[in-house]
Amino acid sequence: HSASLEALASAFDSLSDAFLSAANRGASHFASRGADRHHPFGHGGFEVLGSLVQGVVLLGMAGFVFRQSWQRFADGESILLAPDELPIAIGLLLGSAVAAFFIGRLLHRARIKHQQRSLALEADRAHYVGDMAVNLFAAGGIALSWHFQDSRWDAGFAVIGGIYLLRSAVPVLARVAGDIVHRE
Repeated sequence: HSASLEALASAFDSLSDAFLSAANRGASHFASRGADRHHPFGHGGFEVLGSLVQGVVLLGMAGFVFRQSWQRFADGESILLAPDELPIAIGLLLGSAVAAFFIGRLLHRARIKHQQRSLALEADRAHYVGDMAVNLFAAGGIALSWHFQDSRWDAGFAVIGGIYLLRSAVPVLARVAGDIVHRE
């Protein structure tokens, strides 16, 4: 049982990262294929579909974090880390934030290198930037909850992380919607 809402969301998110990145890579690969007899307009829809899934996952994560935060506030639930768990939790979250930062940078560089305006790469990058922010908020929430012996800090920082996830999801989904209706 995790004392941190952000840590719980981060654990779920980390599990989904590899799957979603692989799916977006596959979608981007299929999207680069030209038109054929069965797809006279090409295969770009694969990239749009992969990005739609990525945006929906970000929205789902934000919703989960908001729901858990509300329950923590409403119930007055007080779950705090033991002193020996604190450095481990914060270290893992900060390490995950650093990893997400570098993966996001690599995705950004790959997009620039290939001079692509790849929706899948942009969605994947938004996801990793969201990961970085949520992990940083989680570390802050855990530290303040432990310091003040009040888990509402964790819930409050979770709300901020959820807002950041929403902020990451909305542009991805807006671009998906634009691509679906072929708006430039």
